[in-house]
Formats: sequence, structure tokens, C-alpha cells
Amino acid sequence: MKLSVQPYRSNSYPTGGVFVRGAALAGWLQAIQELGLLLQTVNIYPLPGNTANSTWGCLVELPANTTKTEPGKHIFCQLAGGLIFMPPFAVLHPVMAQDELQKLLKDRRYAFHPETGWVLLEAPLDISKYLLLPPPEDVMVRQPAKTIPVPMQVKSFQVKQPEPDKVLQSMDENMFPEQEELKDKPLGIVDKIKLSLLRTLFAPSGDDKKYTTSKGTERKPWLEKLGNFLGGKKIDALAGKLQQQYEDLEQRNQKTMDKLMDMFKNNPDEALKYAIPIDEEGTGRGGNEAAFDLSKRWGNFSLFGNTSSGSGGAILGDSHLRRLINQYHDTATELKKRKEFEKAAFVYLKLLKNPHQAAKTLEEGNLYGEAAAIYLKHCNNMADAAACYERGRMTMQAIDLYKQLNEDEKVGDLYISINDKKNAHYHYGKVAGVYEGNQQYVKAALLYKNKMTQTEKAQQLLLQGWRRGADANNCLGNYFANIPAEQDLLKAIDAVYKDETNEQNEVYFLQVIQQEHTRNTASEELTREIAYEIIARQAIHKPDILSELKAFNKTDKHLVKDVLKYKQLRKSIQLPNKTG
Repeated sequence: MKLSVQPYRSNSYPTGGVFVRGAALAGWLQAIQELGLLLQTVNIYPLPGNTANSTWGCLVELPANTTKTEPGKHIFCQLAGGLIFMPPFAVLHPVMAQDELQKLLKDRRYAFHPETGWVLLEAPLDISKYLLLPPPEDVMVRQPAKTIPVPMQVKSFQVKQPEPDKVLQSMDENMFPEQEELKDKPLGIVDKIKLSLLRTLFAPSGDDKKYTTSKGTERKPWLEKLGNFLGGKKIDALAGKLQQQYEDLEQRNQKTMDKLMDMFKNNPDEALKYAIPIDEEGTGRGGNEAAFDLSKRWGNFSLFGNTSSGSGGAILGDSHLRRLINQYHDTATELKKRKEFEKAAFVYLKLLKNPHQAAKTLEEGNLYGEAAAIYLKHCNNMADAAACYERGRMTMQAIDLYKQLNEDEKVGDLYISINDKKNAHYHYGKVAGVYEGNQQYVKAALLYKNKMTQTEKAQQLLLQGWRRGADANNCLGNYFANIPAEQDLLKAIDAVYKDETNEQNEVYFLQVIQQEHTRNTASEELTREIAYEIIARQAIHKPDILSELKAFNKTDKHLVKDVLKYKQLRKSIQLPNKTG
């Protein structure tokens, strides 16, 4: 039989190999690498060329179930019957079954090359004979130390904040650098003392009478007495000279105040370094210095610690004081608009002596740790400090303060936020215990159900409240509301009716099942039947209870009339209200 390979419009056999052109073994290995094949998984068969002792290339037999890739410059070939490799778009003629082909070729394998024709494929090339591998080396394998496992889920996030004293110290050291002093010559110490004395002589006071000298200057009563002793002209001359000195000193002091006010408008950052604090009484009146001076007082804008570099007491008149206070407030407001909350807090704390407003300003700027430190150090306000720590996610600091405030439920909430259920349930349990001791069973049950996920314990407490008549309606209503499955709810209603109701509380039970009748359609039939039984028993003593029938029969239009007729009939035959 003559077996031939003929062209065909499609491929009839699976892909079995690749024809690789080139006589060099290195080229074959490069082709195998380009095709993404592993050398140990393929067989290589050299293919002869058209002339004697020449090599056209090779056939690379692909491993079974190989996914075809781009062949590039190479050619994929078909594998017929597992024995004949042939080019694509070709078919054997005549067509033969696989067992017939194996019998004909006696299980020998062939390749039909489009250029060189038939080739018997004998043993594949032993590639190990042609590869020179480097000698094996002893490699020391270092096993890395165990690493910290990366969690699959972040369950909590909190900020670690230093102790309040360290926070204050850090802000002292790092807020702002020092600046050079202004080149301005303030009033000297002698001038300040002189101005202080002259103010007592010439500064107007609402309680003093004023006297006019011959030159028109004003003088006080003690000056008039001195004039009577020394003579009018002499005292007038002395008073005029002293008042002139007073006015000169006040003018110099006024210019200093004006310069500070201008600085606040043009460069508030610099002006704050020369500002004087307002004490609890309003000023530094009565201090050692006699006049306001524009000397540097603050090394930086630190909120904490003693950073004043100048004397603190300055004597100001009421008008100067009001200007200064108003300017401080205006400056703080402007700094907050510029989002410079630390500087604004400096004004409130150091200059206006208002630590509460300073802490509020830091809160506004989300500086919760710093605000909490001021609440603790300057305001003795533990509650606001705890709230700041909580908002700033400084959870452990907040927990410590809330524990001191005995706010156990808040402590439990914070422990839950950091996924510490054990401590959370301990503090929730303390709160629930207080509620239970006060017979506030609904609150205790809500705590167990919503925050401790202990629904069974919550149900026990609600049933206990029903039995003891402590807010019984709400207890039983919540008890039924905590049962989601309809069949379980029906069993619970029936069980409570049979085992937990009596003549004293069945009217309350009626009110509860009325809510269930309206809320849950599945319970309508059961609750209506129970309602009929209760109303029938109670109607003998309480005929008004018949009006409750309407709630269980909303579609019955004649029910109201029937109830009225029954009541009228009862009155007409004068039934007793109570049985003997």
C-alpha cells in the first residue's frame, strides 16, 4: 500500500511538534526557550538536509496536553495516529484508522518534512552529552527568622499619645523659634516709677474733685492743701512742671501702645511675642513696673510652662486695657480663621488667661491630645479631656479617664472599638447589674442583647421583669420582639399565656398581644383567640374591657354597636360589678 501526504483545507490531527530550522544545537535550545518549553519535557529529533551529511534542523516533540503558543518563525506540525509528524494543512491518503496505521508502520515513528520528505525517527537526541554543566556547589541556606504575621483584617485603630506632661513639654520645645528683639527704646525703670507716681497725682478719677491752677492745669484736693502751705504761685508752677512731665511720659507710653496695636494689625505673629498677659483682675495693675513697655516677653508661642522672658506686670489705664483685651480677642479670631489654632490657643491661655477657650480652640483644630492636656492641667475637667482622647482615637487614655468617672458603659464601648470583648463585657456587666438591681430590666436586656450579643440572657431578664411587674408591658413587648421566627413567636405567646399569666396581670398581657396582633399577621389567629378568653373572663367585673374587642376585629362594623347594647342591657338588669 502506498501512503502519501496531501494538502488539505484544515488540520485533521492534533498538534504534536515543532519544525525548527537550523543546523546548530544552540539554535534549537534557543527555540525551545522561546516557545516556553522545559528542556526535560521535550524530545528532539535531528532532521537531515537535502545533501549528504547535512542537517536541515530538528523536530521538537511537544509533551502531551501542551497549550499552543505563538510559533514565531517556526512551524507547528500535526501528529497522525501518534506515529506520523506532518506539516499543517495536510492529510494522509488513504485515510486509515489508528490501529491500521500502527499495524502498517509496525509502531515506528516517521516525520514527513515538506522539503526533505519522509524521515524515520529513531532514538531522540541525548542532549546531556552536549551540555557542559557547572559543577555543583555547596550552598548554605539561611532560614529567615520568624516575622511578625501581617493580619488579614485590621480590627482596631488607635493613636498612642504620650502622657499629658510630656505633651506639654513637647509643645514648649517645638512650637516656634525665637526671634530678635525690636530695636525700640522703652521707658526706663526710673521713667516707669515716675509715671506711676504722677498718675496718682494727675490721672483723673471719678471720685476726686478737680481744681484749676492759674495756668489752667487741674489738681486734686491734696494739691490744694499743699498750695495753701507753700503759696499759690509756687504750687501752680510746681504742678505745671509735674503735669508736663506726666503728659510727656503718658505720650511716650501711648506711642508704645499704638506701636503694638499697629504690629497686631500688620504682623500678629511678631506682636504676640511682645504682648502682656491679662490676669484674673484684668491687668497687671499694681505690679512692680509703672508703665507698659514694648520689650520682648515670650521666647515662643508655647502654650505650656513658664516661657515669659520679660516682666509680667504692667500698669495700664482702663482705656488701654480695654483696647488690649479687644485686640487679643480679635487676634485669636483671625488666627482661627487662618487655621492657626495653636497660636490662637496661645492667646487664650497665656494672654487672656482663659484655658477653657484655649482647649476648645485646639479641639476645633483637631489637636485633641493637646486639648486634653489643657483640660487636665489647667481646667481640672476630666470629662472633656476623656472626650478629646476619644475623638482623637487615643483610646487607652480615654478608657483610663472614663474609668475614673465611673462611666462603665462608655468604657465598654471603647473596649469594643479596639476589639477587646473580654474587658468590654466586664464593664457592660457592671452597668447591667446596676440596672437589674434598680429593676430596670428593659435597659439591662438591651445592653445584653445589643452590646454583649447575649440574647438568651436578655430574654431571661425581660421575663423576670414581667413576672415581677416591673415595667411589665415593655418587658413582655420586648421579649416577643426579640423572637424573629414566626413559629417560635407563636409558641412563646402561648407558653407565656398558659404559664406566666394570672388574674392580676392578664389585662396587661392583653395589651401586649394587641401590639403583636397588629405587628405580626402570623399571630393574628392565636392572639385573637387568647384575647376572647381574657375579655370574656374580665367582662363580668370590667365591662369596659369589651371595647378591646375592636382591636382584634377591625373589619367587624357591627361590633361596636353590639358592645354598646351589651353594656346597656347590663345596666338595665343591674348586674353586680363584683361577684360575691
